[in-house]
Amino acid sequence: MERKNYLAIMKTFFMALLFLAIGSIIGVLIIPPSVRYMLNIAFFVLVLFSIFSRKGGFIKSKGSMYAYAFILGILTGSTYVYYFATLGSDLFLSAVLGVILVFGLAYIVASKTSEESMFKISSMIWPLIFSLLILEFLNIFLFKFGTFDLILSTIGVLVYSLYAIVIMKSVQSRCRYGVLSETEVVQLSYSIFISFLNLLLDILRILAIVKDND
Repeated sequence: MERKNYLAIMKTFFMALLFLAIGSIIGVLIIPPSVRYMLNIAFFVLVLFSIFSRKGGFIKSKGSMYAYAFILGILTGSTYVYYFATLGSDLFLSAVLGVILVFGLAYIVASKTSEESMFKISSMIWPLIFSLLILEFLNIFLFKFGTFDLILSTIGVLVYSLYAIVIMKSVQSRCRYGVLSETEVVQLSYSIFISFLNLLLDILRILAIVKDND
């Protein structure tokens, strides 16, 4: 039963990544370079929607999650292509492996953390993520990236790493009792999906900034 739940969550997560990749390819092919700057704003809006949809339950089915991943890919595909071209395949794949490592460590930490301690951590997560997104939005229009971008990305890695621990604890707790419904599978997969992408983007951004300064 527990194994079945884990497999269902991971299958949904990887399918969402596949739809993201397909959307990214289409986005790179059809979106002209002249409007790619506006993708930063679109990405901010979609990530903000991600938070409220996770809490409000707007994404309840696998179909709606895949549609969201596909649209997100269309809007942000050029971002991944940019980092891949800027950093090269080795650094890009290292960033992906780094995110996987974070989730692996998060799973171990979550398994050794009490429910009470996890509740305290989770109560801080949403205000931190919301504040981070507001700062990201201000960064686009006011600070124009630079040093502030590096600071934000570093904070982002820390915040989303904490969020990964909370997610893993939730997965462990909910997979233990009964077969998960589709809605529960989608909620957990969606949380992993969003945290995975945000961690990846922050790590890629840090690597790009460090490389530019070399």
